[in-house]
Amino acid sequence: MDLSEWESGKCSPLLEPGRWAPEPATLAQPRSRSQVQRRLAPEEQLEVVRLYQAGKTINAVAREFKLHRTTVTAILDRHDVPVRTHFMTSEHVSQAHALYDSGLSLATVGARLGFDAATIASQLRRAGVRIRSPHE
Repeated sequence: MDLSEWESGKCSPLLEPGRWAPEPATLAQPRSRSQVQRRLAPEEQLEVVRLYQAGKTINAVAREFKLHRTTVTAILDRHDVPVRTHFMTSEHVSQAHALYDSGLSLATVGARLGFDAATIASQLRRAGVRIRSPHE
């Protein structure tokens, strides 16, 4: 095909006028869920500090205020509150092993020793203890 044929209208266009753009329905992008940033008022931040200093854990305070635990930690850091370190000693692991062997669940053992059930499970596994299935 030469240019004269194109200009004379003997050839059909490859695309009809206006058909080069995608359909409007295909332009719509799926909505992504954006995280809503929740800013605590100064009074609420002081309440976070007060609850933590009263003995609540970071996770418990985070649940109460519907925050992430790192947000609670940042608030405590901003208010110069030292964060309590809480880790399982070899004595804790021995106690957990004995309680777990007696038939108690990981959650019950954790509640008695002041640790999360997942922490108890990981420490017992590390010590070579076989973790029962939930149905045992």
